[in-house]
Amino acid sequence: MRNSPNTISAAQLLHAAQPVTIDRNQWSRSPEYAVVIAPDDGSKAYDYLATLYPDVVKVLQPTIKTGPASARNRAFAASTGQFITMLDADDAFAPGALEEAIELAQRSSSHISFFRTAYVDEDNGSIVRELTPRPNLSFQEFSDFQGSVHALYARRHWITYMQIASEDVLHDAQLLLAAGGVVGMTTAPYLKHLNKQSLCANTRQETFNITYRQIRDEATEPQIKSLYQAKLDMGEAFILSVQAGADHSFHSFVMRHASTRTAQVCMKTNQTVFADTAGTKAYSKHVASGNGC
Repeated sequence: MRNSPNTISAAQLLHAAQPVTIDRNQWSRSPEYAVVIAPDDGSKAYDYLATLYPDVVKVLQPTIKTGPASARNRAFAASTGQFITMLDADDAFAPGALEEAIELAQRSSSHISFFRTAYVDEDNGSIVRELTPRPNLSFQEFSDFQGSVHALYARRHWITYMQIASEDVLHDAQLLLAAGGVVGMTTAPYLKHLNKQSLCANTRQETFNITYRQIRDEATEPQIKSLYQAKLDMGEAFILSVQAGADHSFHSFVMRHASTRTAQVCMKTNQTVFADTAGTKAYSKHVASGNGC
């Protein structure tokens, strides 16, 4: 694998038994790219990629279900690039997204950029929801999105991934703060594919909420606390909606409420109200303090 001071190491993370495709046009057309594959499904089925693209691809020894954080950390340890980004096995960069992220990071004083996220239904290829295109991503916009984003960043900014649920959100929130709270964002998206076999699809919302509460309580940065309080509020509102008989996925719930809800914090009632614009239900959660209606 190439060892250049300007290499972009894109770690392809395999934490499920899913096929991997390497787009030769994307990865091997430039001497600037290298790919580290960190299998976490125990399979040696990916070794042929290093044989096909010896100057581009490095395949690590497989592990078995150590989790996304461990796979990411192993991939980084084996990388040599000046700039780093991560790509989950079932996701993809839209055409031009990687090049755009590299250019934005290299132009930025922080040497950090973010990909615009688009969630894609793997069954039919439709976009379920996405970040609104804009030149920059702010921390507040990240929090309001209620989803994951992915960064491309200079090697010096590496932060070890924690062995918890939502470790990618915490990692990229910390990177966004390191960039000053506002960072350049690509127009071409990072495509996050939603499928029934994914880790997120097979993890109960209650489990995520336990982690959100832990991160909120242990965080020292006010922005991180606020981010995870917002995620906790949304998660608990989703659980209430399901208990009330609603039949929808978390992403469809977020799409409805994040884009059309009115979130009001009332000093008199000391509540955050998630108002369903269809007029069918409203879900309330008491919060510690209010800032007026």
